[in-house]
Amino acid sequence: MATPTSATPPVVRFGVFELDVQAAELRRNGAKVKLEGQPLTVLALLVGRPGEVVSREELKQKLWPADTFVDFEHSINFAVNRLREALQDSATTPRYVETLPRRGYRFIYPLNGSAAASPPMPTGVPRRRWVAMVIGLFVILFAAAIASVPILRERMLDRPAPGAIKNIAVLPFRAQSSDAEQAYLAEGFTEMIITELGTLGSPGVQSHQSVLQYARSEKSATEIAKELKVDCIIEGTVLRVGNRVRVTYNVIIFNPERHLSAGPIERDLGDVLTVQREVSKAVAQQIRVQIPADRLQRPNPRPLSPQGADAIVWGFAYYKRGTDRDRAKAAEWFAKAVESDPDCAVGYAYLALLNSHGGAGRQGGAPANRAAARQWAEKALQMDARIAEAHTALGWLELSDWNFPVAEREFKRAIELNPSFTIARTWYAQLLAAEGRAEDAAAQVAVVLQLDPVSANNVTHAAWSLSAVGKVDEAITHLRAVIDLDPSYAWAHAFLAEAYVRKGMYRESIVEFQSAANLQPDAPPSGLLAYAYAKSGHRAEAQKIVRDLDARLLKARAQDRWIPSNIIVPAYLSVGQKDRALQYLEAAYERRAGGRAAGLAFLKAEECYHPLSSEPRFQDLVRRVGLPTPEPGQSTSHSR
Repeated sequence: MATPTSATPPVVRFGVFELDVQAAELRRNGAKVKLEGQPLTVLALLVGRPGEVVSREELKQKLWPADTFVDFEHSINFAVNRLREALQDSATTPRYVETLPRRGYRFIYPLNGSAAASPPMPTGVPRRRWVAMVIGLFVILFAAAIASVPILRERMLDRPAPGAIKNIAVLPFRAQSSDAEQAYLAEGFTEMIITELGTLGSPGVQSHQSVLQYARSEKSATEIAKELKVDCIIEGTVLRVGNRVRVTYNVIIFNPERHLSAGPIERDLGDVLTVQREVSKAVAQQIRVQIPADRLQRPNPRPLSPQGADAIVWGFAYYKRGTDRDRAKAAEWFAKAVESDPDCAVGYAYLALLNSHGGAGRQGGAPANRAAARQWAEKALQMDARIAEAHTALGWLELSDWNFPVAEREFKRAIELNPSFTIARTWYAQLLAAEGRAEDAAAQVAVVLQLDPVSANNVTHAAWSLSAVGKVDEAITHLRAVIDLDPSYAWAHAFLAEAYVRKGMYRESIVEFQSAANLQPDAPPSGLLAYAYAKSGHRAEAQKIVRDLDARLLKARAQDRWIPSNIIVPAYLSVGQKDRALQYLEAAYERRAGGRAAGLAFLKAEECYHPLSSEPRFQDLVRRVGLPTPEPGQSTSHSR
């Protein structure tokens, strides 16, 4: 029998593998194998006692401190399964790790070229040899513990206890079923967990778009954590059988690494919103985050019907994808959810959110959509006043109606309820930019870029706010990065073109405006493109755009529609028709009651209005809209 002694080498070899206990590293034919944390600790414990049974109770005591809240049975199975995957071993025909049902596990492969392991010698071993064996075993287990059990290592090295978790990433959950239809369940539940964890308050939670790139990644959790700059990763699986749903999850904390908890949680599908909260609370306990008292006191959501729960998960699955088409599909599913379950506050909140904005043109949407959005938001808040999405929707609606203090109050409340909800911060940054509050806007943008660095939608709109408050070069950098990641996102090209106009780079702006137009062939031409043409000496091209917009305007008026002023006004200015530009703005102001003049909230921030900034009529319009006006001699936020 190969038994450990105090002279046991720090590197243990078996077959094509070698375990470096001190470095906490497993290698196969010299190449590092992706095995970390608890699975590696299990391996160190097993090879430290080859041929002996290591009970599940011993593993429990070694892997988790006594006060840890965790499903031990599932977690031990999870760790052993990960170990077997790394060793390419089989539970039914084991080569390395043998399972003894209801007892534990045994390492059965010979170590360091010795004979195969055999049961331990029962009697007749001299006392001195037993002492040496015990000391050797202690040395190996101590080294394994120091290398692989972070909580013990922290205490031995006098490091602070865990609790300073600043950033969390929820990796895309995996569907355990081979049924392709269940992929939506994993997608939707991932977004739901991200949203719920955001309400914890202190840790920032990376957006779904940021972690989506790791859905099929072969990178280790440690590598992903370093790339995302997070302290904690949550990974898991979802399985639906009939109207039952089972969620299994694992929480990994880094620097140093430790696995703190795992599921599963199994409930009826109708309790999916409760499962969402239970996972969030369990994670908060494990990472030692203080949950606000009023959040703890919130009653669990009422169970949904299977149809309503299914619609909610589908809604989240489409919502997280982020394209206009997907958001429209999400709205359809959330509408089905509230149709099936009229008391579903979350469904109303997301319907309000999706219908309040009206697109990147910042025009607030059609009046009917805006009125419905307000009703849905208010209904959601009557059921649950702590839904950040409903407050965010109301914030944009109030901003569109020029109720700036009320809008700010709603945005700040949304951020208070969910500091990681980047849409609230993005829209709040636009309000701050509208009022010329440069540093406050930049502070909100900084958080958005930290939590949502690869979302084309949020980064593009955050960059617009930077450009609007004079941080044009920084905005251009972010917009170019978005286009590198997603060349098909039209609004990134449009906002980059606007930023180029701010810098007087008219030729570059023309190229980007044309790219945006090619991606949105049905949209009216940008009046700012006409302005760029005129400034670069192509007056005939500018006049052509003005004629095109005039024709569209006649048709729109015949159909009682409206073309936003930030499209018409710069076109008139490009050909020197300042009076027509001011008249159009006055007409837009008069249409406020119809909810179609939301864009006037950005009179000071939009580059297209800048040539009018010294006009008394324009200054009076700014005052009537309710925007702060600069004192005499005070500079504006524009870079030019």
